[in-house]
Amino acid sequence: MLPLPLVLRLITRLFILLLLATCSRLLFFAVNQTQFQEEVLLPAFLSGTRFDLSALVYFNSLFILISLVELFYSNTFFKKAGYFLFIVPNAIFHLFNLVDTGYIRFSGKRSGIDLFSLSGEWGSQMGTYFLDFWYLFIFFLLFLFVLIFSFRITEKIPSRISLNWKSLVYLVLFIGGLGVLARGSLGLLPLTIIDAARLSGPQLAPLTLNTPFTFIMSLQQRGLQPIRYFDDKSCELVYSPVHPIEKTSASNPNIVLIICESLGKEYVGFYNKGKGYTPFLDSLMNHSTVFIHAYSNGKRSIEGLPSILAGMPSLMNTDYASSYYQSNNLKGLGAYLSTMNYSTSFFHGGKNGTMSFDNIVALTKSGRYFGLNEYPDQSHFDGNWGIYDHHYLRYWCDFLNHEKQPFFSTVFTLSAHHPYSLPKGFENLKSVGSLPIHKTIRYTDLALQEFFEKAKRSSWYSNTVFIITADHPAENEQTYYQTPQGKFEIPLVIFNARNPLSRLESRTCSQVDIPGLALSLTQFSGKFFSFGSFPEDSFAVQFHDGYFQMESYPWVIQFNGDNLLGVYQIEQDPLMRKNLRSLPADQEKMFLKLKAFIQQYHQRLPANKTTP
Repeated sequence: MLPLPLVLRLITRLFILLLLATCSRLLFFAVNQTQFQEEVLLPAFLSGTRFDLSALVYFNSLFILISLVELFYSNTFFKKAGYFLFIVPNAIFHLFNLVDTGYIRFSGKRSGIDLFSLSGEWGSQMGTYFLDFWYLFIFFLLFLFVLIFSFRITEKIPSRISLNWKSLVYLVLFIGGLGVLARGSLGLLPLTIIDAARLSGPQLAPLTLNTPFTFIMSLQQRGLQPIRYFDDKSCELVYSPVHPIEKTSASNPNIVLIICESLGKEYVGFYNKGKGYTPFLDSLMNHSTVFIHAYSNGKRSIEGLPSILAGMPSLMNTDYASSYYQSNNLKGLGAYLSTMNYSTSFFHGGKNGTMSFDNIVALTKSGRYFGLNEYPDQSHFDGNWGIYDHHYLRYWCDFLNHEKQPFFSTVFTLSAHHPYSLPKGFENLKSVGSLPIHKTIRYTDLALQEFFEKAKRSSWYSNTVFIITADHPAENEQTYYQTPQGKFEIPLVIFNARNPLSRLESRTCSQVDIPGLALSLTQFSGKFFSFGSFPEDSFAVQFHDGYFQMESYPWVIQFNGDNLLGVYQIEQDPLMRKNLRSLPADQEKMFLKLKAFIQQYHQRLPANKTTP
């Protein structure tokens, strides 16, 4: 047998690391338990051990290597190097987990390399993050202390073996065992992010995964791989992202698109029997077309913007703007309207370059970009993200007063974003609601009210259609809005100032349907490209934690590309507690559409076929 010292020192240290990783998962659950409604959590923790072991072997590969070298030869350099390679990578391991313990309530998923696409924003927001989640820093120090203490206490265990053929054979077997742990599987394929949904269910996938694992997997990111469920002709018949529109409008009204930061459906009283923080928006919705089953296609602003402006969702392990395909030909709503002599512009009060918004606007051809750099009064800066909403909406309205008509202009608000600060004069809102975001939602609603009151006095107002939606929902209180489908529900409102009629629209739609909806309000006639369902169908799709989810109210299906993971009927099961496992015969077309949708996405993006 391989001498005990080898097993005792290295295995003991790896076992301690596994215990710490389990503690990290327990803390993740304790802080975010309202997001996980499953009664049986054991599968997530048991399956999570596999993901922990895999990530730990990867993170500790150099430490393991130097520990094996020390079996035969050791000196002061190796001891110091071993100490460094044990403490630093594992400190980073727990730092990643702890960052996501707080950040998941905003992102809705475990983070990968995409987290660093927001590095500029993180740099400026790190202080406020630590203020809000100060207790996580305490846990980080605790984990660091345990790492240092465990290394020193286990250092007393001797670790030398005799150099003979038997020891070498067992050493090879031991290394092979570590390789299996790193792969996470004895099968043909190694463990991947997508396996979490299969092993413990889509709802528990974030709990099953750990952030270091998703980070490693995202580093190994490849381009989209071809998927073929149908032949090309059959696929086009089932679903095509090239949509026709016949001219339905007698005029070309101004199109004003308002994207409200983090405005989840839970915050809007119109959708929740009057309970909410948007009294002005509620009153406007009484004279608008209101979509009651609208969804975001992602959980981050950088994912929402290409969806809204160009019908391009991020159905992969990174956002579209950071992917291999960011330079694809992409024709956004602004590009179509420009061919009809629309003036086009995009306004965001944040720092130029924030979340690549300026790049997204450029690649979708959404018009002139106006950011913090162009704003004339820097004293209105909120100290974190950009210009407070009420100041910025006034500035935007002044711009529209001088814009050539017809125009298409977009504004993206920002005040309802962590750390949820309020400007002077609005301190009375501090007591609004039970979550920190509620007061800023109320503030943004007041800013919108002021904007509309000012716009009503403008000559362009009566010839304008306003489209109001959100980039993504934020943290929620109600259990319904914490389910896998509920956490994507957003408002979608179309207010026609010329003809302010009240109408409820029951068809399912998502952000990628907005370009088509907007074009249908103009004299546009022809084909446009969008991964939406308008005007032919009624569904929404997201890609989350390694699986696809499709909503076509009241049905929700979850699919990992090979197997149907979940089927839910929301009217009868609003909290998604009962997985029906299969669709009834009259709903099977829904599953076929999802397969065709996935095939089109995986074929068109690599081939750069993303225009009509």
